[in-house]
Amino acid sequence: CSAKELGIDADASGLLELPADATDEQSVIALAAAVDRAFGQTNLLVYSAGIAKAAPITDFPLGDFDRSLQVNLVGYFLCAREFSRLMIRDGIAGRIIQINSKSGKVGSKHNSGYSAAKFGGSWTPKLALDLSGGTQMILSPESTDGGSISSDQLDQAVEIIRQRVDGAGVS
Repeated sequence: CSAKELGIDADASGLLELPADATDEQSVIALAAAVDRAFGQTNLLVYSAGIAKAAPITDFPLGDFDRSLQVNLVGYFLCAREFSRLMIRDGIAGRIIQINSKSGKVGSKHNSGYSAAKFGGSWTPKLALDLSGGTQMILSPESTDGGSISSDQLDQAVEIIRQRVDGAGVS
């Protein structure tokens, strides 16, 4: 959704609003270029796009399965690739954070497409091998008992990320 839909005055807040389709390669390339023009460098990428369609495997349409893979996995790949290029170009040991799910570890009932895509997203730590010097993290917004985390827990996670980013000299 847009800043306006959230009741935020983008101009007054200094917010840079850049709509993009994470599943479209040219859209992600254009997004990375726009961020580069606006800020001159990239220190942090947080990929939080996600979609889940639920149905038993016997009734799960291929289109829904494919859409889940496109948004949850291909979109993450495209964004990680394009923003990594900027970090490498500028010699920045940046951060890539993927918002994942417990479904990326243990799966979830009637979510075959979502679970497959989130399992695929577990390549985030392997990305560190390609980007030696940077840090890649997976943040799963569920509690250890499988329920959703509270806003306080999410705030704590964001603060931990902020401290790690600040501690690494990333602004």
